[in-house]
Amino acid sequence: MKSAVLLLLAGACLCAQQQGSVEGIATDAVTHEPLSNVHVRLIAASFAGINGAYGAMSDRTGHFSIASIRPGTYILLPERPGYLLVQTKGEAGIPSITIKPGEQVAGYQLEMTPRAVLAGRVVDEAGDPVQGVKVQAQPAAPEGSPVVLNPAPNPSSDDRGEFRLIMPAGKYYLLATTNSQGGNERPEARTDGTSEVLYAATFYPSAVRKDRAGMVEAVAGKDVAGLEIRLARRQQGLSISGVITGIPEGQTRPWVVMQFGEKPPLPTNSRSTAAAADGKFKFESLQPGFYRIWAQYNEGKTNLVTRAMEWTLENTEISNVELALVPGFQVSGKVRVEGDTPGLGAGKHTVRLEPMLGFAIGSLQRGGGELDAEGMFRITNVGPSRYKLRVEPLAEGLYIKTVEIDGAASPADVIDLSNASKGVNASVLLGRNGVVVSGRVLDSNGERMPANLVMIYLIKEFTEILSGANSNGTAQAEPDGTYKLRAFAPGKYKLFAIDALRISGGPAVIDMLQDMFNRAEEVEFKEGEKVTRDLRVMATKEDPNAKKK
Repeated sequence: MKSAVLLLLAGACLCAQQQGSVEGIATDAVTHEPLSNVHVRLIAASFAGINGAYGAMSDRTGHFSIASIRPGTYILLPERPGYLLVQTKGEAGIPSITIKPGEQVAGYQLEMTPRAVLAGRVVDEAGDPVQGVKVQAQPAAPEGSPVVLNPAPNPSSDDRGEFRLIMPAGKYYLLATTNSQGGNERPEARTDGTSEVLYAATFYPSAVRKDRAGMVEAVAGKDVAGLEIRLARRQQGLSISGVITGIPEGQTRPWVVMQFGEKPPLPTNSRSTAAAADGKFKFESLQPGFYRIWAQYNEGKTNLVTRAMEWTLENTEISNVELALVPGFQVSGKVRVEGDTPGLGAGKHTVRLEPMLGFAIGSLQRGGGELDAEGMFRITNVGPSRYKLRVEPLAEGLYIKTVEIDGAASPADVIDLSNASKGVNASVLLGRNGVVVSGRVLDSNGERMPANLVMIYLIKEFTEILSGANSNGTAQAEPDGTYKLRAFAPGKYKLFAIDALRISGGPAVIDMLQDMFNRAEEVEFKEGEKVTRDLRVMATKEDPNAKKK
């Protein structure tokens, strides 16, 4: 009995020794005076959600203290009315604190920035207020824009056309966007000789281009009011037009969906329109950029889609586009393991198709077909697109070695069914000697780091980051900072680790991820290799002093 008690006491002492603490001072970032009543929170988060939280309130001297903290990396989330936590130093996208076993962090300086306000109103060309306009503040220098946690909501303009933006101090361009610029509206049909006034996305004070816009400065702790954005008329732009074929008889019309943005791979905006009775459609007043369109038809149990088509518009209109509606088709086939038995092993196994676009075209969903005793599978209601083919679960060592589509060799990692319109036969061969890579996740100093929100990528295409088409080459790092990529095909890949806490949101995030992918190390693995490789979390920006490999 005494031995058991001693063991329990020893375990409790060891646990206490491993716990850490944080104490520091909360101050006003402008006046440097102490701030009382700051609710300081440390949030333990992972890809599964919030795992725990610690908190404390600062006293009248600004002092706060949090004890008995389990080792790990925590999101720093302080709150005080009238203040924002603005991350401007370093490269981390989200402020965080890492507590090592037994570490006592003392003298932590927590600076809270007084919020700034930009206020004004949106009016039309006649000077009348416009309700429901979304006003956004775009940093004048995006690469140096601050990151704000828990930003205040900025609703659309009210019935007086008024808006109020709460943000950190800095210089900004204000952009006003009406609902008609991203919605499903069709132009009005008028017979009285007038034409509908459509407004373009307008920069303050009344410019359709950023290089002609005026810059405004938000000042910490102050309200800048009286800003007026006068909406500019939408100019005649480019267009995409065509016809939908294969429409069933009846009153239901197909819809054409358009996604668009400055550039691929994933556009940030969308519009849709119903086709005319003869199947014709037209998107007008388009600006230069990247566009993707497809059509879909849904009536009762009838679901038809077209393949997606893509263009980059510069100064030429796109016409005579033909979108052919087809029903979802079936992908069937067989999975076999090279060599003699044993094969896949006992238990349920499924073949899945993950869309490389990140979503299924139209109403057709991501599909999966369970393997029978002979290794046969069938997936129904598949739409024309590019897919990541997966077989799961796979025992360690097994990987997709070859794929044949209707007897023709296809890349094993991505299959292109964009032009398919009928049943497809797939033959999948699993190899036995897949590559396995494992190791530790390291911080910028080369030290092992807790990795609650670190993703490991071993991929060939950048779109695999954004599409959600996961594979054996994508893994979440374990909380102890280790990772393991099980059984993937030999070949050349980009291998890298990304800490989600370093990635800030906003329109620049795709460019940031693309740059990280381009800078990632290219590695080549041979069949059957078992590799141990430690990975440093990638910097979000290239170090100009780093040596080129």
